[in-house]
Amino acid sequence: MVLALHVVCAAGWLALYPAMLVLGITAATTSDPELARAAYLALGRLGLTLIAPFSLAALFTGLTISSGTKWGVLRHKWVVTKLCIVLIITLYDNLVLDPKLQDDARRVSHARPGVLPAALAGGHPAVVAGIIGTTLISTATVLAIFKPWGRTKRGRKALSRDGYASAARS
Repeated sequence: MVLALHVVCAAGWLALYPAMLVLGITAATTSDPELARAAYLALGRLGLTLIAPFSLAALFTGLTISSGTKWGVLRHKWVVTKLCIVLIITLYDNLVLDPKLQDDARRVSHARPGVLPAALAGGHPAVVAGIIGTTLISTATVLAIFKPWGRTKRGRKALSRDGYASAARS
């Protein structure tokens, strides 16, 4: 059950990034202020309702799965790498990106119709986040499928300490 929840949350989180990319490009490049306004408001809603739940649920279900299986949280290099990716992007999404999306949506919602605040002109962080987020979450997915690189030093110590029984379970 936890594995299914993890896969659903990670897939939902991954799906957010192309949506943010398209909305960010739209907000940054359109000459139609109402279309840009709609893109900023949509980005704010995505951030408010989906970034935190998907990212945090993927992180916590991943930790639950790895701590309760033969892979362990710190026993295999691919698990540690995946954990680092997820931690970094979760922190960035929740502490940097989402507040920026909320701030931009507030600015747009308080602006006069047909006029975008001057501070919103130019590039949008959702473009970079869309590209990097898609790449990183896809990388974490590939790591989970192929499980490269072997054990960490801690994993090798556990293997030698536990002996053959532990090796048979790995």
